[in-house]
Amino acid sequence: MPLSDDRGTPAEQRATRRRRRISTRYWDAYARRTMPTEALLIGGTLLIVLLGAGVALIAFL
Repeated sequence: MPLSDDRGTPAEQRATRRRRRISTRYWDAYARRTMPTEALLIGGTLLIVLLGAGVALIAFL
């Protein structure tokens, strides 16, 4: 196998896999930490929009 192969040497392949694993773990942990905040923001926004729509509906009737 030539060294100019796209996949690189076995050591480079291992390093790339390790970096991907670490990166995946980091982003998984980040998503778990921030998900409750995002859910609250989205839920709060939906609640405000629905309340606004209800008030507008009552105002028009």
